[in-house]
Amino acid sequence: MAASQRPLSAAALAEKATVAAFVVAAGVALLALLIGIVTIRVSHQDLADAGSEPQEPAPQPATVQQQDDQAALAAAARPGRLC
Repeated sequence: MAASQRPLSAAALAEKATVAAFVVAAGVALLALLIGIVTIRVSHQDLADAGSEPQEPAPQPATVQQQDDQAALAAAARPGRLC
């Protein structure tokens, strides 16, 4: 340390560290924002194609035949007897 500089008090050192922490946090947030903007790009072409084609409906699950369902239920209700 140079002879003309006085050592910082605890309060001044804490304030300096807090300011430095906020500057680093702001830099990290700005970097994250820039990465997000660069990686998530939506062009006009993407927006124009979004509504042009209707989506196909989701496939429906296969239905179980009621007769087979009733037979399985009856077998489960009377485990000792064959149907």
